[in-house]
Amino acid sequence: MGLRVDGPRNTAAVRAAVSLPIIAINKVVVDGVSLITRDFEVIPALIDAGASVIAIELTRRAYPEDAGYSEALTRVREDWANRGALLMADISTFDEGTAALSCGVDIVGTTLAGYTTYSQSHALPDLDLVEQLAQRGAPVIAEGGYGRPDEAREAIRRGAWSVCVGGAITDPILITRTFTSALGPAEPGRASPTTRGSVDSSEQG
Repeated sequence: MGLRVDGPRNTAAVRAAVSLPIIAINKVVVDGVSLITRDFEVIPALIDAGASVIAIELTRRAYPEDAGYSEALTRVREDWANRGALLMADISTFDEGTAALSCGVDIVGTTLAGYTTYSQSHALPDLDLVEQLAQRGAPVIAEGGYGRPDEAREAIRRGAWSVCVGGAITDPILITRTFTSALGPAEPGRASPTTRGSVDSSEQG
């Protein structure tokens, strides 16, 4: 069991409270798109805060130009020989995953599968991507769209090293919607939650 935490300050606060492994990220918004640890300069601060793993986004979304993408991959390859934490690449496609692995990342996360414009046709969770990467011998953290225990179990069966679950356990609005969708609308004539069990004040002594 571990935790995925955003930002140096939050990472330090969580590390002070727990001894579990922490995957640390630093989300930034660029042109309305939330990117994951786009600025490599923040990585030392995440490590100093107590991160066990640093997750960075290595997608074409974060680096739309070929030169920028190649530069990011080269920098990962050259700058992490003496790092103080494991390095995880958040990717959305098989090609991005294999490119990240070629740079020597320690872990590949399917975090962004279905969340980049060119991977939105993928059904979530993308279990096929997990299996394809695992077959390449990659340590895979299955992430992105996991909402039920059976999906997590299937990801492990297909070769995932572990599964990261987000909104399904951390977002109360999403959790509430899951229940209300499963229950459906109230039956006609059935008392509503606002009237069931209520007492007319005129009948009170």
